[in-house]
Amino acid sequence: MFNKDIFLRDKKDLSQLREHKVLFLDIDGVLQPGYSQNRFAYDLEALKKYFVSIDTRYETIDEYDLGAVCFDWDFTAVALLKALLEENGTSIIVSSSWVMSNNLSQLKLLFKIHGLDKYIEDCCIAPEDDIYDKEEAINNYLASHKVDYSAVVDDDLLSCFGEKMRRTKGAIKYQDFLYLKEALSTKLIKEDQNTITIRNRNAEITLEYTVDESNGTLNISIVNCNDHFYHRHIDSNERATMLLKKNQQLLEYSLNCLINKIKKPLYVIDFGSYNSIFFEDLNINVKRKQGFDNNNCLYYESEFLEKKMHM
Repeated sequence: MFNKDIFLRDKKDLSQLREHKVLFLDIDGVLQPGYSQNRFAYDLEALKKYFVSIDTRYETIDEYDLGAVCFDWDFTAVALLKALLEENGTSIIVSSSWVMSNNLSQLKLLFKIHGLDKYIEDCCIAPEDDIYDKEEAINNYLASHKVDYSAVVDDDLLSCFGEKMRRTKGAIKYQDFLYLKEALSTKLIKEDQNTITIRNRNAEITLEYTVDESNGTLNISIVNCNDHFYHRHIDSNERATMLLKKNQQLLEYSLNCLINKIKKPLYVIDFGSYNSIFFEDLNINVKRKQGFDNNNCLYYESEFLEKKMHM
């Protein structure tokens, strides 16, 4: 018999080997749609008494927050969030204005109502102020903690987080789930002057690009797409299109990397001879998609300069 101690590390060493993945989670507009105000139709005082009868710690929780979690949080958004956390081994860092009225223990009690408390690792607090600055709070947290993979989900555009940022519309939807899943398992592994290579668990993609500084035109060529599963390089446009469809989120993430890096007010993204119908479905972090012209060029108007132009 072999000595199993030779092959096993102690638990402390194993925990250090695990990749630290965190999701910075907003609440309003992510789990709780802004239009949802169902809690006011219920007896919130009776609701609180019920929770206190189960666990006296709920005595410290505001009854309106309890009502929001019970009656206004979107069940589909909660289910998608739970699936994302389970599948990726990800922890939650609460980055919501709710941290101004609830400490970490109270937040865990609120998330416990939906079975999410075990995923709450921490909350990020900005310096004391009347307004909660999410960007500052998240950046402070990243600067003071070791994080291998991270993503931010919010209903506001926090453009400083680039491709790691996912902006929701009302609440988390399936496309948000797919994008966040990709962001939490994808790395930029190589970056040259006009080339980036990005890899996830299933594939690797290399994009080559040129920029016309006079008008913000971005021309993209997909120079390599390698599927780890089949261990093969794609050598034709038809096969490349099939593989890119299979790894659509990786392509979306890669394009968002470029958009965040270059930051131009207007883009003409030229995909060359690839299937333009497929690219119409891409969800890229830009303000508006304007459609294709006759040369397989897809026009976007960027949102990233909007904030800076009005400062």
